[in-house]
Amino acid sequence: MPAWLCGHQQSDKHNDTSGTKRAKLIPSGVFPPQIKYPASQGQIPPGLTGRLFSGIFGATTSLTETLVVKRKIMGPSWVSLKNARKVESNQQVSWCAAELEVSGYKSVIAGGDVANRPVPPLVVASLHVQTHINPGSHANEVVAASVVSLSNVKVTSTPVHFTLLDFPLTH
Repeated sequence: MPAWLCGHQQSDKHNDTSGTKRAKLIPSGVFPPQIKYPASQGQIPPGLTGRLFSGIFGATTSLTETLVVKRKIMGPSWVSLKNARKVESNQQVSWCAAELEVSGYKSVIAGGDVANRPVPPLVVASLHVQTHINPGSHANEVVAASVVSLSNVKVTSTPVHFTLLDFPLTH
């Protein structure tokens, strides 16, 4: 049996399921245990069941979403990384110029001692795709695409750029 199953813990604060889609699946008054599962073990297969359980909530939640929610990272902001180590280029899993690794999600701190730095500028892009149904194949086909890209956008200022296009309908 994997170590993460042997060391499961039931939270002292029971998981409140009222008002959620979980409420339909869990009888009233039943509090499911909270299992701690390390990210190093890979994703749990969706739909996994067992002799003593009928499902796992949150199995399809991405690691990024879990990190953002647990560490309360909201919007573009600075984060501090404790004891981060640089991943060698031949072991990177992304196309980023620099990839860092930390021991756990508690090593990621929103704001912290860097909270007073200015908000980083962003590159903002807006994509619009216009499609049309092909009468022969009844499939959507792209007939036009446009991109507006702005660099060095400060999220604390009011945007001053906009694009308006209007094509009159002809019959």
